[in-house]
Amino acid sequence: DPRCYKAPLTPEEIAKQEEEDRVAMDKYRECMVQQRSDQSLLNRYPTKAKHDAARHAALAEIEATLKVSNARLEQLLAERQRLRDEAEFYPKGNLPPKLRRDIDSNSALISAQTEAITAQKDNAAQKTAFYDGELAKLRTLWSPQRGEGRACVQPRIAK
Repeated sequence: DPRCYKAPLTPEEIAKQEEEDRVAMDKYRECMVQQRSDQSLLNRYPTKAKHDAARHAALAEIEATLKVSNARLEQLLAERQRLRDEAEFYPKGNLPPKLRRDIDSNSALISAQTEAITAQKDNAAQKTAFYDGELAKLRTLWSPQRGEGRACVQPRIAK
């Protein structure tokens, strides 16, 4: 029947169709990956209380190390003051080599400790931002709106 006959596709049309099929499959795969990710997040944190507990546990660990680092910095600053008091007895900065080494060593330790504290504070800020982002995502997952949460639809690909 000539009315049902379709002309064969040209090579350009075939290439265009294959590209459209590939794009559709890529979108479908991305949708599936996102759905699995969302479901994993919901399984991990079914309630806000569980999410808050995980956030507090992560930040408590950082706060503990930050407390230790600050205590160490206080020790180093007290040692620096003791070394400065000792250096006052030497006129014109003619310090004995051991005292000079101790002062230099103390300064290097204070610098390193300060950098470590800064890194720990940055880590805490990153964790807070991470958990804030997760919480924003979870809020939408905990209370889905109408039309959201549709399953991914696999495209039909003509062979």
